[in-house]
Amino acid sequence: LLTAGVALAMTWRRPGVALLLTAPYMLALVLARATTSELWALAGAAVVLALGLPSVAKSRRRGLAVAGGIVLVAGSQLAMLVELAWVLAAAWLAAVWLAWSTRAAKMRQIADSGTRVAGWAAAGLMAAGLLWLPNVMDGRHLALDEATDGPFDWRHNFLPGSGDLGLFLTVVAASLLIVIVIVAFRGEGHDRRPLVVAAATALVLTLAVSIPAWLLPGMRYLQFPWRFLGPATVLAVMGLGFLSGRWYRFAVIAVLAPLAVLPIRLAPAEGGIPATATPYELATIAHDRWGLAPILPSDQGFYAPDFDRLASLEKFNRQPVSIVAEIRTVREGRWRVVADGAAAVMLPIQWWPEWKVEVGGREVDYRNRSGLVSVETVAGEHVVLARLERSRSRTIGAVVSVFGLSALTLLWVRQRRVGDDDPAG
Repeated sequence: LLTAGVALAMTWRRPGVALLLTAPYMLALVLARATTSELWALAGAAVVLALGLPSVAKSRRRGLAVAGGIVLVAGSQLAMLVELAWVLAAAWLAAVWLAWSTRAAKMRQIADSGTRVAGWAAAGLMAAGLLWLPNVMDGRHLALDEATDGPFDWRHNFLPGSGDLGLFLTVVAASLLIVIVIVAFRGEGHDRRPLVVAAATALVLTLAVSIPAWLLPGMRYLQFPWRFLGPATVLAVMGLGFLSGRWYRFAVIAVLAPLAVLPIRLAPAEGGIPATATPYELATIAHDRWGLAPILPSDQGFYAPDFDRLASLEKFNRQPVSIVAEIRTVREGRWRVVADGAAAVMLPIQWWPEWKVEVGGREVDYRNRSGLVSVETVAGEHVVLARLERSRSRTIGAVVSVFGLSALTLLWVRQRRVGDDDPAG
C-alpha cells in the first residue's frame, strides 16, 4: 500500500517504487519508534500525494483513489491529514502562480483540476466520518494536555535534533534536501515545480523558522515537527521520476545514505525471547537484560495502579491486583480480577468516555490513567465487564459517512456523464 501511490506516478523501469519502502524514515518508524499507525497513514498519503498534485491527470478512477487514500489516512492518524493539507496547498499555490506568470489561459484548467481534487478529498473525508469525527467531538474527554506536554511539546522537537533519533532524523532531512535540490535544478519538465515546492514546504516545517505556522490552532497536536519528513520522503521519491542518468543514481544514493546511521532499538541484546512467554515472563526477561520491566497493555497479565509504561520488577511483583482471565469482542470485554485488597485495576482497553463498566454486576465509575481504563476494586475475586453502547458522536459520525459515500457516488456518476475520464486511469 505504501508504494502503490508512487507506482501510479512513476515508471516501473526504475526502482523508485521499491525505494520508498526501504526509505530511511519509513524504516525508522518501525525499527526505532515502533509506530505502525503513522506508517499506515503514509500508505494513504502516498496515494493522495501521487494523484493529488497538479501535474497528474484527473480521472474519476484517480479521484476515487484520492478519496480512498484520505479514508486510510483518517482511520490511521489524524495528524497526517494536517500534513497533507500543508504540502498540497503549497503545491497548488505554486501551480497557480506558475500558470499566472506564464499563460493566463491555463488558469481555468488549474482551477478545474484543483476543484476536482478538493471535491474527491472532501467526499473521502466525509466517508471516513465514523473513523475520525467521534475523536474530534469527544476530544474534551481525552488527556490532550498530556499528549502535548514535556517530550511531546512541539517546541522541543524541531530539527536539527539531539540524541540518536534526533541526529538520525537530521541526517534524513539533509538527504531529502539534497534530492529536492537535484530535482529542482537537474530535473526534466516544468511539472516538477509544484512537487519541489511541496517537498520544500514539508522540510521547512521541520525547522524552528516555521514557529509562526506551529502557533496556528490544532498544530500542536502533531507533537513532532519532524513528522513532516514522511510526506517529504514520499515527494522526494516521486521526484526521482524527473531525473535520469547520473543525477538519478546520485539522488537514489542520497535517499538511502542515512540508513548507515539508522538507530535500531528493537534488536534484543542477546538471545531470543520465547514466542510463548507470558507477560510476567517477558517482564522478567526485560528486567534481567535492561533493568526495566515493560508492562504492555496488549495481553492478559498484570496492570499496576501506578502504571506509566515502565516499572521496576519489584513494583511489578508488589501489585495488589491482577487479571487472571479475559474474554474480549469488538464491543465488550470481560475480565476476572483477583485483588489482595482495595486497589485500582487497569483494564487492557483504551480509555474512552462511552464505556459502561460493571464490577460484580454493579455499574461503577472509572478513570483515565495513562490512556487506559482504571477501575476501583475491593479484596477478593470479581468479574469486570466493559461494553460500548450507542453514542451520539458515533451516530453522527455514521450519518456523515453515509453522506460522504453518497457524495462519492454522485461524483463518480457526474464525471461519467460528462465523459471526462481517462481510459488509462
